[in-house]
Amino acid sequence: MFEVFGSRRKQAAGGGRATPPAYCRSGVRIQGRGFTLVEMLTVVAIIAVIVAAAVPALNMLSGNRSIDGGQNVLSAALNTARTEAIRLGRPTGVMLLLDFNGNVNVASVYGQRLPSSDRPDDVDIFLDAAPNQDLAILPRDIGCQGVIWNCAYGPNGRTSDGYVGFNKIHVAQSGAPQPVTAPIGGVILFDGHGQLISLRYGFHLRNLVGNQFVLSEMGKLLLGQLPAQSVNQIMDNVPCWAGSPPATMCSQVGVAVYRADEFKGRGFGLRDAIFTSARYTDALPPEDWDIGSPVLTECDEEKWLDTNARICLINRYNGTLIKGE
Repeated sequence: MFEVFGSRRKQAAGGGRATPPAYCRSGVRIQGRGFTLVEMLTVVAIIAVIVAAAVPALNMLSGNRSIDGGQNVLSAALNTARTEAIRLGRPTGVMLLLDFNGNVNVASVYGQRLPSSDRPDDVDIFLDAAPNQDLAILPRDIGCQGVIWNCAYGPNGRTSDGYVGFNKIHVAQSGAPQPVTAPIGGVILFDGHGQLISLRYGFHLRNLVGNQFVLSEMGKLLLGQLPAQSVNQIMDNVPCWAGSPPATMCSQVGVAVYRADEFKGRGFGLRDAIFTSARYTDALPPEDWDIGSPVLTECDEEKWLDTNARICLINRYNGTLIKGE
């Protein structure tokens, strides 16, 4: 203690200046000046402007990532189907369908060769589903439709269907309203050499085992578990009809991937009507699983897809997806 006091005396005597204490006389530590209310409100306003400007960009980035994710799921499924087509040496591909939650599922399918006597003249191939498969599922907020290769164009643009939506098919022999399939979307096929092909297709629904009809793998996928009596009343094979007058659908050459929330927000329906100016309610009977706006048409929907969907065509030789321009 004496040394300390002595050093302070020496410092004062030598003309040095002692460091002022960090405390005032009352013993309270001296603090710096705080922010005023005006300054705080100004900072909050600046942050709000920055956030408001960033949200649309973040939403767009998130949407693009979702579409990228959907495209990746489809690309992987197509690659697997093409590999199987080469391995099996017969037409193999993928089929889009909706589950009970409205999500787009991707199923593996293959061509079921039937004698010409059992096959209609306007169907090239009937499809069965691969057994014991795990369906690929697109991200929940992503929709997808098949791209038709032979759509017609006129002076004012496209004049026929360019995309394949989702439709249920009546499969009872007697023409009864039940049973119907799950909503079926587009189909993409590769031949035994792994090249993209476009064939008129239908679905193989049941087999005769002994003296009893049982559902095929496709029948199980599209119809679920049916009682034996209902299985006896359905058709063995059903064409995939579309258009007016009805014609068998050809397998597609690409996919249109889009934001499902934006699609539904515009009032479009998933069911595939004819490409005309007829309103949804006039072209299709109402169904509770898919209700489109009463003032919109299939033409409106497809024009929206032309502009807002990511159109990906499939390379004929290696099966990769190529983003359209």
